[in-house]
Amino acid sequence: MKTKSIILALFAIVFVCGQVRAQDDLPYRPFKSFNNDTIQYIDYNFLIRGEQYAGKKISELINDLELPILSISQTVEISTGSNVANIVEIDLLVGKEKPWSSSNYYVNITLVTPIPDREYIIKFVENDEGNEIIPLTSELYEQIKDRKIKNVTSNSYLIEERRKLIEMHTKEANEQLKKVIEAEKANWRKKIREERQAVNN
Repeated sequence: MKTKSIILALFAIVFVCGQVRAQDDLPYRPFKSFNNDTIQYIDYNFLIRGEQYAGKKISELINDLELPILSISQTVEISTGSNVANIVEIDLLVGKEKPWSSSNYYVNITLVTPIPDREYIIKFVENDEGNEIIPLTSELYEQIKDRKIKNVTSNSYLIEERRKLIEMHTKEANEQLKKVIEAEKANWRKKIREERQAVNN
């Protein structure tokens, strides 16, 4: 009987912990809930709650993304003492600014396992403004869809308070930027808990 009570108590603890964890998670919020504000939509879903995508496939993130992907870019890293180039990050450009501008609306994906550059097939095309871009073709999607995500962020430069810190280019400013984002996460968690409580009441 005592053993049974211990098992039930442990089950209850696991259940409660699971409930607390679920309450602390930041759920995806649709574009319309931000009054179609692109910056706020991208910032919340892909930076504030970017850690929710850790371990998931790129295809899962793309399925969530409600904005059209206009172009992509990648960050290449070359191993020290080697000519081997690996793609470590992929950017999904969803804004309508000129490609690679600091004012772009983009989602940045850091990969768990880098992609060897030689295996990555891309095709440049020219858009209406005469800029070369890399569209997310079906062929390219097949190459990246099952890649696992390490982390996701978006362009903090679009948020005025963060932009001022980024432009300082100091270690102290970078630390302050992290604190600002963590405070925003805490505020969102509080807001979501209050919304859930209002629904339950």
